[in-house]
Amino acid sequence: MTWHPVRSGGIYTIQVDTSASFSTSFIVQQTTDTTFVPLINLPIDTIHWRVRCNSGIWSQKDVFIIQNDSVPLIIPITPDTLLAGSSPVFRWCSAVGATNYRIEIDSCGAILTPYTISFVADTFFSLLTTLKSGRYSWKVSADVNFNRYSITDTFWIVPSSAAEWNKNTLPKVFALHANLPNPFNPSTTIQYDLPENCVVELTVFNAQGRLVRRLVTRAMPAGYHRVEWDGRAQDNTAQPSGVYFYRIRAAGVGDNRTLYSLTKKMVMVQ
Repeated sequence: MTWHPVRSGGIYTIQVDTSASFSTSFIVQQTTDTTFVPLINLPIDTIHWRVRCNSGIWSQKDVFIIQNDSVPLIIPITPDTLLAGSSPVFRWCSAVGATNYRIEIDSCGAILTPYTISFVADTFFSLLTTLKSGRYSWKVSADVNFNRYSITDTFWIVPSSAAEWNKNTLPKVFALHANLPNPFNPSTTIQYDLPENCVVELTVFNAQGRLVRRLVTRAMPAGYHRVEWDGRAQDNTAQPSGVYFYRIRAAGVGDNRTLYSLTKKMVMVQ
């Protein structure tokens, strides 16, 4: 959990709860940092959290979902990340209740025995085996019979010169572009630029500030991205004409941990 600092500084109080009213607040923590990592396993549920500085007003509450059947991948990330060198580093998010992980790396299109590394206690792994240039897929499973799998992502092992070419074509700055078309009926496309690998949340809100749809909630590679909103809510119900807002929040996964946040307005006319 990460937030922007208050200019005057102070003590931040974080509340975490499964209730939107924060009636139980099973985590109440104070810190001078702007990042908080729970030291206990969170329940499999919708988790609400908010923060305030000193005795000021609470921030707008935010939510995320803990699922028992996923192991989100972080690095490398799709689509088809280019990696220079032959011994990549893999990183993923922890799964609730897991103490060990198994990584499976396979060569796409080649008849080779997949690399399988079991009993990895941490959430990152440096592959010591040299990989030849080419396209690979990878996935992670958590213990408890290893029946909780991540999605399968892909990456390329390429010479350093190819990776440098790809780096030079990446966006120089973070950007959230105007949706097209606007006004729209019933769908529109949103484009955003990431100058570095980020964990991204792209959401749509109505004019009353209520969450309508989560369009992106995952790690994304540096590059130019676009996503379509079909004018429907999270439960697939069609939304009425009116003013809507789309907001992107992104956190870099590198050493900088740069934070980005932008909001724009769009209009649906039916």
